[in-house]
Amino acid sequence: MSGARILAMVLVAGAFLFWAALAGDPDADLERGLVETEQAFTAVDEQLAKLDPDYQELRRQSLVLGLRETHDQIRSGLASLRSARVGIREDSTQDRRERLPRLRKLVNSADQLLVLATNLRQTTGTLVAFRKESVPLIAAASGQADLLEQYETRNADEDARIAALATSLTEIHQKLVMSEQLIRQDVEQGARFGGQTLTSLRTIVAEQRKLLGLAP
Repeated sequence: MSGARILAMVLVAGAFLFWAALAGDPDADLERGLVETEQAFTAVDEQLAKLDPDYQELRRQSLVLGLRETHDQIRSGLASLRSARVGIREDSTQDRRERLPRLRKLVNSADQLLVLATNLRQTTGTLVAFRKESVPLIAAASGQADLLEQYETRNADEDARIAALATSLTEIHQKLVMSEQLIRQDVEQGARFGGQTLTSLRTIVAEQRKLLGLAP
């Protein structure tokens, strides 16, 4: 075998090895893509699991309107991504080098679902926490307002205080509704507004108790 022919063979072999190194191992790429997608899908699953207790609590109270759509979107979207992942893994007709890019597109889509799931978890958690405080407080305020309607006042000042509290309580009812709406639209803003509303409601309850002569 001539030296020129040997040199040509070496150059061809070197070029092939160089190309292979650049291209990477398609099977290794597939495995990498499968691992990355599973990690992305698992992150969404974890958020869904964490938000589920609060979501189910709101569902029992028939308060998931507007939240159910997002919840369903996340679950159906994740199922579609898992189905697409199986298709990519089992498609023998595709270019093996295209599998990793296609799987990484699924990762990007899963990351978008993760953002939705994280926001939904914050929303449901904030709503449940808000209602745990607001529901008993407004019940107490309403019950004491009924007692004050039957209360025999001793002077005009007490009459004015009772009337002012009744007006404030009506406003608080409206603000409680607004607080829940805001929490659904913007968790941080809704939580701030809701906190201010609860503070005002506690003040009303305390004032009512003073007028009724009840222990704090």
